[in-house]
Amino acid sequence: PFVKKHIELVNPDILVLVGSISAKSILDKDLGITKLRGEWHTYKSKELEIPALPIFHPAYLLRRPSNKSLVMQDILLLNRKIQYKE
Repeated sequence: PFVKKHIELVNPDILVLVGSISAKSILDKDLGITKLRGEWHTYKSKELEIPALPIFHPAYLLRRPSNKSLVMQDILLLNRKIQYKE
């Protein structure tokens, strides 16, 4: 509830959810990060609807460096969304 209240106060244009725990708790989903990442989701709270992009946590990438290319795909998704918003 503390983080969600801060999101409401700041009202960001985009949320980047780093890691499984943040993605699951903010999006209220049971899926793991490997199934959540790679596509946009919507964070909904009261009258807010904010696009949210789950990505792998950096600690996960230290354990599985072969997944760095997936993070690059996620960063490109984020970049396209930022450019579209401008």
